Amino acid sequence: MLTAKYKLKNGFEISKLMREIDIDFVYSQDNGRLLLLNQEMFGEIDKSIMDSQKEGSRIVVVDNKKMIMEVYNIDQNEMDQAIVKV
Repeated sequence: MLTAKYKLKNGFEISKLMREIDIDFVYSQDNGRLLLLNQEMFGEIDKSIMDSQKEGSRIVVVDNKKMIMEVYNIDQNEMDQAIVKV
C-alpha cells in the first residue's frame, strides 16, 4: 500500500535514509525499469515481483529523474522523522 510520496532535493542519499529507518527493499526507477539496490541483492527486477512485495514489505522506490520517492508500508510519521535526520 502506498504510504506517501516525497519530493527529493539534489544531494539526497538513500544510503543515509537506510541508516535511519528499517527498509526491506530499495528500488531505483528509470524509464520503467526497476533496479533493486539492497546490499544482499542487486539488479534489475521485474515489476510483478515488486508488486507482490508491496503486500507487506517496507519498500522505497526512488525516481532519480523526477526526484520523487514513493514509500510503501512505512508509517508516514516514522518516514517524516527519518527524512528530517537525512
